[in-house]
Amino acid sequence: MDIGDREIFGRWMETVTQTLGIGLEPRQVDRMYHHLNLVLLANEDFNLTRVTDPAEAAVRLVGDSLAVLPWVATRLPGRADLRVLDMGTGAGYPSVPLAICRPDWMVTAIDPSGKKIRFIAQAAGQIGLANLMAEQTQAREWHGKVAPFDLVVTRAMGDLSVVIREGARLVKPDGYIVSYHAEDLTPEEAKAAAQIQKRYKMQEVDSFEYTLPDPKKAVKRRLIVIGKQTLAV
Repeated sequence: MDIGDREIFGRWMETVTQTLGIGLEPRQVDRMYHHLNLVLLANEDFNLTRVTDPAEAAVRLVGDSLAVLPWVATRLPGRADLRVLDMGTGAGYPSVPLAICRPDWMVTAIDPSGKKIRFIAQAAGQIGLANLMAEQTQAREWHGKVAPFDLVVTRAMGDLSVVIREGARLVKPDGYIVSYHAEDLTPEEAKAAAQIQKRYKMQEVDSFEYTLPDPKKAVKRRLIVIGKQTLAV
C-alpha cells in the first residue's frame, strides 16, 4: 500500500468516526493503518481478511470495530480501566482498534488459530500496544489468570446463543457481552438466544442499529448487548 492508500484510508476513517460520533488522533489512525498493512502482508501467506481496499477496510474492519465505543461512553461513563476480551479475534478486529483507541483498557484477544494469534502478538509488538495480549485458545477452554472481564466482544461468532454460552463465564457480574451482527436475528435464533440467556442469568439490555458510509454501499450493522445481571423472579 502506498501514500495514496494512506490518504484514502484516513479520509474514510474521518468519515466513519464522524458518523459514529467519536474522535481519533492522527497517531491513532497511523497505527490502525500500520496494522492494516501488516494484515494485508500476512494475507499473502494465510487468510486473514477478504477486505483489502483501504476505503472498505476503514469502514468495514476498523470503523465497525469502533462502533461499541459510543455505547461504552454512554453506558459506562467514567470507566477507564476496563478488562476487555475479544473472542475469535481473527486478524485483530475489534481487539487492535479498541486497544489503540483506549490505551487505558487491558484487551485480551483469543483465537484457536496459532497463526492468527502469533500474527496478533507480533503486530501488537510492532505497533507498540502494551495493553493488548494475545492467546491461542477457544473461549470455552480459556483459563486466564486475570479476573473475569468487564466487556466481552466478538465480530466472529455469528450465532448469538453460541456467543452467550461461550462468553457467559468470562464476563463478571454487571459486565456485558457485545455481539456484532450484520442483520436481524431469525425467530429461531432469537428463541435460542433467549433460552441461553435465561440459563446463564443474563438478559439483553441494548440492541441498536447503525449505518456506516461505504464507497460502494452503506453498511447496516447491529450491536446486541447482553448483561450479566440477576433476573427478576
